[in-house]
Amino acid sequence: MSWYGCRKTFGDDVGLVTRDISVSVNARILIMTTEILLKMVRNASIADIVSVIMDEEQLLLMLLQNVTLVLLSATLPNVVEFADWLGRARGGSEIHVCQTLKRPVPLQQYLYTGRDRRIRNKLPGGEEGRPI
Repeated sequence: MSWYGCRKTFGDDVGLVTRDISVSVNARILIMTTEILLKMVRNASIADIVSVIMDEEQLLLMLLQNVTLVLLSATLPNVVEFADWLGRARGGSEIHVCQTLKRPVPLQQYLYTGRDRRIRNKLPGGEEGRPI
């Protein structure tokens, strides 16, 4: 979703911060590059951050072919399909998948509504939440 799309969905309280552009930097929702987020983390300027949503698969594709990737995920359900896609997207790179179905800590998913800054295991209408 683009900055314009987010503003259409969430209203004017959406900002954009890149190396070249800064718009509504005090908005409740900020769209930014990974580099800007890392800079903010290093400068401790995001002490009140609540959520981060990342969509950076293109970063994996932009890396040189000789760069070895070691990817970790406790929640990726289709790891073999993802590995197959990544291998093809990186020009036929050989991909090795090492996985286990053992979970020392059970995976739990909750719904965050954002309005009252609470995380719920029930949906707003009272019905039980379910895995997404």
